[in-house]
Amino acid sequence: MPRISLGDIYLIPTPPNGLHYHVAIAQSDNDSYLFVNYSTVQDSTPDEDLDYTLSPSRTPVKYLNRESFFVFGSAKEFSGNQLDLLNCKRAGVFPPSTVEQIQYAGLASKSLKSKYKRLIKSYLGLL
Repeated sequence: MPRISLGDIYLIPTPPNGLHYHVAIAQSDNDSYLFVNYSTVQDSTPDEDLDYTLSPSRTPVKYLNRESFFVFGSAKEFSGNQLDLLNCKRAGVFPPSTVEQIQYAGLASKSLKSKYKRLIKSYLGLL
């Protein structure tokens, strides 16, 4: 079972769109984390929240080679066991400063579910 850490990037199946990179942005319990996937801006649709984008020049992450946005509306919790069952492997890690920016962007997002906003606020000590 993989041990998840804040900022870890996993390639996770995202039906019907195949595999997408997801980053762990907050711990929800002992073994579960809230993950949000990211996609390139050029692949976005008009209804997607592009309020927070990240370019490769702003973070030294191997798996971010084009301007990308975070899909807060599809955020999900995963445990190490779930990632194991999905045969997911850790692909990299975002630095803590970037994770914090993603967390605050999630709090400002219109598409992130309220329960996940509470989770992030609790994780950040804002509740």
